[in-house]
Amino acid sequence: MSMLLRRYHKRPAETDSLLAENPDRPVEAQEPAGAGKPAGNASREEWAEYAVAQGKFPDALKELSRNEIRDMFETDK
Repeated sequence: MSMLLRRYHKRPAETDSLLAENPDRPVEAQEPAGAGKPAGNASREEWAEYAVAQGKFPDALKELSRNEIRDMFETDK
């Protein structure tokens, strides 16, 4: 038997007020703070956290430098 687990997060207060003011208007999803790609000169730890959030395995990142991790996400190549 398989179970589907869901994560429940509290809605931000501003979302509740938007819904109260405009119940028929859909609320646009917002990306959580800090969820975007780090700056090019961000620390190795920030890039490693971003890589893990993007689905990379932490063990695969252990031997990589900041620049090597950052290069995985370069779109100009």
